[in-house]
Amino acid sequence: MDNNCIPIDACGVDPVPLFENKHILDVSEKLEGADYYGVTSWRLNEKTKLTKEEIDQFIVDNPGYNAYLYGSYGNNISIVNKLVPDHAIGAAWTRLIELGLFKHDTVPSTQWINCFCNYWIADKDTWDRYIVYLKKVIELLDTDPILEWMTGRLSLIHRGTEYPLNPFIIEYLFGLFLEDNPDIKYKIIPNQLTAFIPKRNKPFNKGALLKSLSEIYEYNKTPSGMGDKGTLHKYIENYDKLFSSIRYSGINFLEIGVAEGYSLRMWRDYFAKARVIGIDIKKSSLETPGCEFYECDQSDKEQLTRLLKGETFDVIIDDGSHLFEHQVTSFEVMFPRLNSGGLYIIEDIQNPETEIPAFIEKFGQCEIYDTRKESGRYDDILLVWRKL
Repeated sequence: MDNNCIPIDACGVDPVPLFENKHILDVSEKLEGADYYGVTSWRLNEKTKLTKEEIDQFIVDNPGYNAYLYGSYGNNISIVNKLVPDHAIGAAWTRLIELGLFKHDTVPSTQWINCFCNYWIADKDTWDRYIVYLKKVIELLDTDPILEWMTGRLSLIHRGTEYPLNPFIIEYLFGLFLEDNPDIKYKIIPNQLTAFIPKRNKPFNKGALLKSLSEIYEYNKTPSGMGDKGTLHKYIENYDKLFSSIRYSGINFLEIGVAEGYSLRMWRDYFAKARVIGIDIKKSSLETPGCEFYECDQSDKEQLTRLLKGETFDVIIDDGSHLFEHQVTSFEVMFPRLNSGGLYIIEDIQNPETEIPAFIEKFGQCEIYDTRKESGRYDDILLVWRKL
């Protein structure tokens, strides 16, 4: 950081509009050897009331972070699931995601898409990783005919002035880059703008910033707090361990017995690329966007056999009636449709002393996750079979 920032108008028109923060590519080579790199604005002090000395001191007082954000603030652009197709920025980001901008093909969460991150500094490694994203966006804006069509015809009206779209598209990039790289540790420097990452007021999208299943469960549990996987039962920690290695894989995930559907929302938000499917004897009124639901009685072999005929699955969870005979029926029909390496899980074993030996005799050895002591419940057991 320099004591005197060079004034640069990100939306200047001489000769063509500058991309927001695109100019950092022009100065990147000149900054080799610096401890920190970043993007600021010649209006920084006017907007945040932070001085260079205050920012430097904050970094000294808060060591160990890869990046520091300041002057970040929210706006009202809500981009959920497929993003907002009739909004100029939303349409452009939809296209960038379709073109594979992110490593895990994630859809950015509203936490980041509602947050400007154009004031930040980062260490050299983070800077180098960010430059890769920035170059890719700029290349796609210059070469993709659909983006070229969009940005040539769409613009944004801000405070009565019409601006080209490209600067605003890139304005969000650093925050989305952080979401796609959850290993990067960042801290927000408080300032007069009350810098913040907005609280989520919409369902999380795939690839959400929350890292652990327990955090995602807290957001998706039933309003009464009696969600059966984390409150009534104590399955969340074990599920996080079981699924962490496949969280970013394009799996087919099936849950038998979803009640109101809150667990479907949880799985949707936990897995980055999964196809999440739920079945139950009766469809609830809860909306579960991004998930599939089918009415099916798990005790009916014919119905189960017809269900998604020809489809196979990587994870199957039986949280249905919890009756032993129904669990056996579902296993016999669905386990053959489990892919190699897949997991078949039965929840809530009603009579552990007799049913666990019976399951093992019928279907072979399994992993047993017994959390009865933690929950105080008689049936708090998961049985897990891994298909070879």
